Amino acid sequence: MVTVRSGGSATGPPRSPLTDSEPWAGGRDRWNSEALFIMALEWTDGKALFASKSSRQDFLVWLANDANIPVRSTVARNPNTPPWILSLLAADASEAVRKQVATHPDVPWEVLRILSADCDKYVRMAVGSSPNTALPMLETLASDEESVRYGVASNPSTPIRILEKLSSDKSAQVRVAVASNASSPSAILEFLGADSNHQTSWTAIESIGVRNSVAVNPNSSEKILKSLASDEESVRDGVASNVKCPVQLLETLARDKSRLVRMAVASNPNSSEDVLHSLSEDEDELVRINAGSNPRTTAQTLTGLVKDLSSNVREVVAINPRTPTVLLETLALDENPLVRAKVARNPDTPLAHLAKLSKDVFEVRLRVAENPNLPVEFLESFASEEDFRCRAAVALNPNSAEPMLESLSADGDSRVRRAVASNSKTPLSILETVARTDGIWAVIGS
Repeated sequence: MVTVRSGGSATGPPRSPLTDSEPWAGGRDRWNSEALFIMALEWTDGKALFASKSSRQDFLVWLANDANIPVRSTVARNPNTPPWILSLLAADASEAVRKQVATHPDVPWEVLRILSADCDKYVRMAVGSSPNTALPMLETLASDEESVRYGVASNPSTPIRILEKLSSDKSAQVRVAVASNASSPSAILEFLGADSNHQTSWTAIESIGVRNSVAVNPNSSEKILKSLASDEESVRDGVASNVKCPVQLLETLARDKSRLVRMAVASNPNSSEDVLHSLSEDEDELVRINAGSNPRTTAQTLTGLVKDLSSNVREVVAINPRTPTVLLETLALDENPLVRAKVARNPDTPLAHLAKLSKDVFEVRLRVAENPNLPVEFLESFASEEDFRCRAAVALNPNSAEPMLESLSADGDSRVRRAVASNSKTPLSILETVARTDGIWAVIGS
């Protein structure tokens, strides 16, 4: 087995990455292909991609020995990297690598104990933010430098008593982290909701940032949100964005003078159907766009938006998953080709209308070829189109079968072959063929 080094320089001749390795039991995908991996070893960026996506331990061990810090750092960040490799990378000479080790979800607590005393403050900050960090370490780090305290304050596993202490921290950034913490209880959020420092214009702005973080925290009580609903615009925007914001409060904010606040209400999944209907008639186009995009908007409200003078509004209605078939039929005849293109891309558009749209202007036809529910016979027709963009769209379509992907992998246009390589359903044998034809980047750079 290859031994991970701490500094990035080899101690002896390099071994093949495929020798002395444990048997591989992973899936046969591009990031675990021996042929593609060997081709990628010629480029730093290629190695970094495999370092970030592969689940083969023999690949990861090889890459953890790489001379390039970004490659080793990416191995440390890969969610597939096992704890034993992380333990070895924790001794790396680069603080960037050690920091990534500390942020890994599977890092052993023994490794975190060592890294909690690291000479680099950003490594210690990463330890402070790790849910795996033990209580004694969090207590120590909570009195460290500002950046380290920020890490502890943002950690969802930090005990309430430590969060209480940090909620009075002199640093506004630390207080923001506490206010944003999903584990902060209502009592702490209520305290931070009254955060105020007007010594200078800058500290006043920092306090607004703290209150905004309280406003968007789903743990904030109705009492807190009501008190913040009359605060500065950015804070009211945060309240209107809070998914736990009470319906009655959203009704009030829907009449706010700020369009940013009304836009947030129009996007909030907790807004009532009546509020969304009201906002669908707002004078501001962006508010109506958000109302038309909201999956809670009723068919009745969407019917009105289909007639909106703004094509941008009609476009979002065309892709709203709640838009009924009858409205899609209307939008399929819209005067604006961009609206019809959105209908063509909508997976709920009836086949009869896709057939009509497949004879529309090129931009619309191209979106039909991208429709994820397009039948095979339509795909076959688009696969023979002269314009490479249609063939590339078929190559990317999740409904394209293996025989079609194999045929398109031999297309005369390299852009079509690259599109085949980008399709997540393309078999490994075809990927390796494209890599030999067009180079490794056609496959892993897609």
